[in-house]
Amino acid sequence: MLTIYRAKADELDASFIEALKALFSGRELDIIVRPVGGKAGQEWFWSPEWQAAEREVEKDLAAGRFETFDTIDEFILSLESSS
Repeated sequence: MLTIYRAKADELDASFIEALKALFSGRELDIIVRPVGGKAGQEWFWSPEWQAAEREVEKDLAAGRFETFDTIDEFILSLESSS
């Protein structure tokens, strides 16, 4: 895992990221852009475990593995029917 500390994620140049990917070619590379001076008490979000879970969520969303509900009642019924 590579953690990059920047004030803003959008400050990263795309060619820099591509150069890192080329440097680590053939190996799994997780790039985390961690803000400098983040809010106190939010360090947990940047832990390796939490970031791994965030990547899993992104994969699920990209693959369409999620449901949407129009009402809270539909959501509750879905929970009840899956147990």
